Amino acid sequence: MDLIKATGALAVGTFLLALATAVMAWQTKRSAGAAVEAVQLQKREIEVFEKQTKLAQDQFEASRSAARPLLDISIAGFDGGAKPSGYVDYVGGSEPAHDVEIWIKARTGFWGTRCRTYFPLSHGTPLFWKPSSLTKCSAGNRSPSSPKRPVFWKVSSSRE
Repeated sequence: MDLIKATGALAVGTFLLALATAVMAWQTKRSAGAAVEAVQLQKREIEVFEKQTKLAQDQFEASRSAARPLLDISIAGFDGGAKPSGYVDYVGGSEPAHDVEIWIKARTGFWGTRCRTYFPLSHGTPLFWKPSSLTKCSAGNRSPSSPKRPVFWKVSSSRE
């Protein structure tokens, strides 16, 4: 009888171990499913973060572009021999325009000069150049100096 009791006890113990193993396998499967859901959620969060970062970069670039100075330069009466005359209007942006260089293409070549700093609300500022401030350059070398920051400008054929 002792052998039957021992075998029965071993059978019960084996059954309990099998039941515990099945419960642990089921729990492991649930934990793996939760981990997969967490990874998918993190992937979606990373995608949202990347979109927000891209939007922030676009907004920063738009703000920077809006602040960049835009000058309207109107030049008249210059054929390479006479002193040019004209006006500079600050038409866009919010930052001052530093190290402004104005280049004129004439029949006799390219002529350029450096001007003062232009600030927002500088409208209709006349251009006054000393004859010595004009520099003649060959077509291959248009700039005697390289400005630290580019200034964007457009040239009008006549003052509006």
